[in-house]
Amino acid sequence: SEVQKTDVRIVAATNINMHDAIAKEKFREDLYYRLSTIEINLPALIIHDKYDKITPVSASRNIHKNWKGSTYIETEGYGHSLYQEEVRKHILDFLA
Repeated sequence: SEVQKTDVRIVAATNINMHDAIAKEKFREDLYYRLSTIEINLPALIIHDKYDKITPVSASRNIHKNWKGSTYIETEGYGHSLYQEEVRKHILDFLA
């Protein structure tokens, strides 16, 4: 067996507080410090249709409840496909 050098970059994302996860022993502290070089906290925009038959709206409500600073918009009648002008406007307003 021969040692081979590699150059690896890892990009990871989560919506949980990593410091809390480490304190509760749900994430290894040594692994966190090996991976953590730049931390970027971004607000979340969650848009979900009340009548989505693929993913229950309760899932998005729960994510919003637990994600500090998130914006939750619930549409009605679009189903799983959110390719609608109203949704586009919400996204553009959020990004502005």
